[in-house]
Amino acid sequence: MSSTKSYTNALTKFLTAFVGSLLEKVKEQNIENFLFHLQKTENISSAYQKQFLNAIGKYYELFYSRKLDFKYLYLKRKQKTLNSFKLFGFKRKLDVFGCVEGFFEFHSRATEG
Repeated sequence: MSSTKSYTNALTKFLTAFVGSLLEKVKEQNIENFLFHLQKTENISSAYQKQFLNAIGKYYELFYSRKLDFKYLYLKRKQKTLNSFKLFGFKRKLDVFGCVEGFFEFHSRATEG
């Protein structure tokens, strides 16, 4: 899906959810609750949440000259790190490989002379 479509879908969903509300009076807390509801009911990704926040923020900026602060709502991406068990296993394989490599070096020297 293109970015334009994603932002349009996000804004449409937001406007539909707040039908009957005075949009210029909607508070950031209401928007936060709306996103929390989407997280729970639709399991939206952090990237899609950011698109919602950006679309809603731009809407308020253009139509109401209101700058909303959503930085606190941006989810941090989880950093993928190796756990110590996997790291130990990888190190152990390197150690074994070093021993095997050493064996072949020893064996080739012994058979040369």
